[in-house]
Amino acid sequence: MSPVPNLHDLLELATTDLLTLTEGLEPRELAASRLTRAETEKRLRRVAAIAAGLPDEARAALPELDWDAWRQVGEALAAGPLAAEVLWTAARELATETLQWLRVYREANPAWWQSAA
Repeated sequence: MSPVPNLHDLLELATTDLLTLTEGLEPRELAASRLTRAETEKRLRRVAAIAAGLPDEARAALPELDWDAWRQVGEALAAGPLAAEVLWTAARELATETLQWLRVYREANPAWWQSAA
């Protein structure tokens, strides 16, 4: 049986996937590409849902991550498509910052990334 990833793993994988999808794009290209835009919003929903699903204690243990921004992204996506600037900021800036901090925490607290058997 393969190990079940924990929420830290899922958050790291989802942000990596988001950054890979949008890599090399300019803001106007992302805004204009119907397919890439839709897939980016799908992945942003996933990251926002994972972030919302973390227990308060887990969010408190990762204070540098902008949990409020991820909550706002999730709420904005629930209301409809994101404005181009919000889409870019979430997909490239917020995701990058989140992934960087997750990697810092992974190094400092490797037990948090141990999968459940």
